[in-house]
Amino acid sequence: QLMTRKQRAEEILWGTLTDVLYRHGDMLSREEVKRRRERMERRARAMEAAAARGEGGGMSTIAEDSDEDDSNSWAQTANSFEDDASTKGSTAGGSAANTATSGNEVGSISQGQFRRMVGRAILESEIDLEGDELRCLEEPAVWGSHSNTTHLSASYLYPEQALPRYSDPVLALRILVDCLTKLKRLDDVEQYLSEDLDREIRRVAECEQAKTFARLERHRGRAAGGEESDEEGDNMKVFRFHLNNLLKAFGGIMTRYLHLAQILRHKICSDPILKQMCPSYPVPASALHSLLVNAETAMQREIKGFISACIAESDKPKDKRNSRRHNMSMDQSQLDVERGIFSLGIHGGNPEEGVSWKKVSRANIVELPSGQFVSEVLFPRTNTDPEVRHALTFRRNISRWSHEISEGRRELAMCSGEDTSAPMYNNPVEEGALIYMDNIIQRTLLPEMQDEAVNAVIHFLERPDAFDPIANDVFTRYPHHTVQVEAEMSVACQALYTSTRPIFMALHRLPTGGEMYLSLVTMLEHAMLTFISRMKQRVGEVCQGKAAFSLLEDQRGSPTPLSQSMERRKAFTLLQRIYNDEFDVDDAAATAEPTQIGNILPLAPSENDTRSRRAALGAADGKGSFERELSHLAVLTKFNEPMSFETSTLCSDEELMKASCLANSLLRVASLLEEQLRSRAGGWEKSSKIKAIRDLESAIKTIRFHGLRVAKFCRMEMLIQTARRMSEICMSSVLQAEDAVRLPTCVNNLGEYLATSSDNIREAGGNAVAAYTFSSLEQYIPHYLMQTCRIMAGGKKPITLNGIEALDRTGSVLYRDLKGATSFENSFWSEEDAANSFEMSAIFISLMESSQKDLENHYRGNPNQFSDTDYQLMFAFNGPRRRGDPRRFNLLKSKMKTERGN
Repeated sequence: QLMTRKQRAEEILWGTLTDVLYRHGDMLSREEVKRRRERMERRARAMEAAAARGEGGGMSTIAEDSDEDDSNSWAQTANSFEDDASTKGSTAGGSAANTATSGNEVGSISQGQFRRMVGRAILESEIDLEGDELRCLEEPAVWGSHSNTTHLSASYLYPEQALPRYSDPVLALRILVDCLTKLKRLDDVEQYLSEDLDREIRRVAECEQAKTFARLERHRGRAAGGEESDEEGDNMKVFRFHLNNLLKAFGGIMTRYLHLAQILRHKICSDPILKQMCPSYPVPASALHSLLVNAETAMQREIKGFISACIAESDKPKDKRNSRRHNMSMDQSQLDVERGIFSLGIHGGNPEEGVSWKKVSRANIVELPSGQFVSEVLFPRTNTDPEVRHALTFRRNISRWSHEISEGRRELAMCSGEDTSAPMYNNPVEEGALIYMDNIIQRTLLPEMQDEAVNAVIHFLERPDAFDPIANDVFTRYPHHTVQVEAEMSVACQALYTSTRPIFMALHRLPTGGEMYLSLVTMLEHAMLTFISRMKQRVGEVCQGKAAFSLLEDQRGSPTPLSQSMERRKAFTLLQRIYNDEFDVDDAAATAEPTQIGNILPLAPSENDTRSRRAALGAADGKGSFERELSHLAVLTKFNEPMSFETSTLCSDEELMKASCLANSLLRVASLLEEQLRSRAGGWEKSSKIKAIRDLESAIKTIRFHGLRVAKFCRMEMLIQTARRMSEICMSSVLQAEDAVRLPTCVNNLGEYLATSSDNIREAGGNAVAAYTFSSLEQYIPHYLMQTCRIMAGGKKPITLNGIEALDRTGSVLYRDLKGATSFENSFWSEEDAANSFEMSAIFISLMESSQKDLENHYRGNPNQFSDTDYQLMFAFNGPRRRGDPRRFNLLKSKMKTERGN
């Protein structure tokens, strides 16, 4: 009987050890769950009956020691690397471990060094197993003493015998090691666990497959019921979910194996007698080393099976794979009937073949190997195909898992004094999942991505319409032209973004600074430099030889003072804010290219930037910004005769559309590439210090710099076209008309040009480029109109009252036309600037028809409204209602000065 009891005890210990390591207690059958629910219902009824009689005090013990899954099973322990409460320095488990306060302090200190290992307090504490068992057996007798009040016996409330249970796997392992030591079976731990290792690992994988399959069935039912599924739009979410759960389960098992090895090594090394009783461990500090290696190998094999099925390449095209998937959903009997032209409906195969296929796909689906589960369940259910690119989706999680496993083994070796230079550590092991995946990425995926990136960019750059605008039918669908127009990028810019986006995504999933990482950066830089070379050529074709470009840059390519003044305007800042994040704009930064001198904002803000400076970007133009810009445009205000430009130096409507499309495409692709490069999830702060990344950022800045160059060119072209048409007003004969008031022909031409250009630029370059192109015209058109008045006042040709009325109407008509051309969403039109500028021009025109007395009164009331030069010009002007006398202005000015002095 003693031998039988000993054998039974050993069986219980080995079974409990396996349950603790693989957490079999979490996988309860439906019958067990049903029995637990019925038992808890009986307890609840007993407590209600006792409370009704006012005798609920004796039932508190029952309520506290509930047998629910959440309190008395290992399911409450998180299935991760930090899943054990004891690894945090605590001694959960109540009376199972009699630990002193000093032991807790030692455990916390040890935990600070080895956060994945068991604290020293757990290892060195003494456990009174017999005392714990006696206390647990005495508790049902105590509860039974209340039977006279509760009318329920302990055997009814607790059908199973009350035995000690521990919710912490670390304490359970510590107790089991002590029990095996008492039974002198500590030497057989490695042999026993190695026998069922592969089968238990496979069982864990099957459990995760069952969970994933159940999740798929639930979402399938929701989709059939019309509910939206979480997996819509992200077919790889199911794969990531399954892999993450598999890694968590394997990580928890490996952690418990490490804790078992640590406890066992400490037990043997601390007792010289046990060293002699355990010949299977010649080196106690390396006990269970082979078991750990085999466990990790089995886990790596399961993970590799999953990965190899996900990234398997097929030589069949997608349409054939889709048809095969459709055929798999058909009934097998139908396939048998239609097989062969001479079948005549006769089944040529096994009649049980279709039934067996259905049984495998439904009843025994969780028992499929990992690769077969992926290929026959996950891919058909998610309507996806195996691709090599999927390796990048899983690499980061597998890398973290592999790092945690290696760090756990390293900490185990350090805390147990294991010699890592022993020959057993140099034995070749099976290739790990991470190395297997990296080899596939480096051998297959990277060459494929490089070929797609470089060849696709070169292919689209060689097209004659590489940078031409793409037709947009938004103006046909929305005739009022007030909607937000999102112009498409040119085909070359689209090719650059779409071909490099997978590389950017791969860049953030690979180890920073590694060989594959630098290889991807080199691919990106090569593709961008190829694009930049053709882009510069295209910018030269669009801008070189034009009058607008000669005003912005000199012959050496350096920006002129006019170009620098344009960069200090509010419109330029708003343009950059549209194409970049608000916090990436800095109003005092250097130019994008080191060889240029200007105020183009960089991609990243300066380190000493403050929130107040960034908030000031949305303010109005600085004082005198328009005057500074206007001082460099004197060539556009010489209206003594119509401005003559060679036709080749001005842009046609088609050329202006191409320029606006080029500006929008370059700015958008630079913004998109910057967003991909500066992904926070990819660790931008760390990778930005690498020289290759800085070179890549410099290439993106170059693209953005040229986009801003072309945008400034479009704005300057619009100013020149407006000035050229308004210079014809002073030569119009309607200013000398006596019979009627008529508008100059050039005014109508200008209105039509503004409306047509607005639609063309918005269609080719979008609202942002159109808004910047038409910015400040509400200030320039009144200024050009006042310049026309100055020329007429100082010229030899007379002007009639009808001519002055024509000038006044010209201002009103141009205000209406300009507002109509800029009345689209996100326009830079400034109502305040327009009102002030057109009001000033209207007052200036009214001075030409005033009498001499009215002119003097106006000067007395508003001496600073116009400059002294303008007032002197008006006093000398021979108008319809006065004769000019410049001396009266000097006398009036002296008289006013004398009056102010008195």
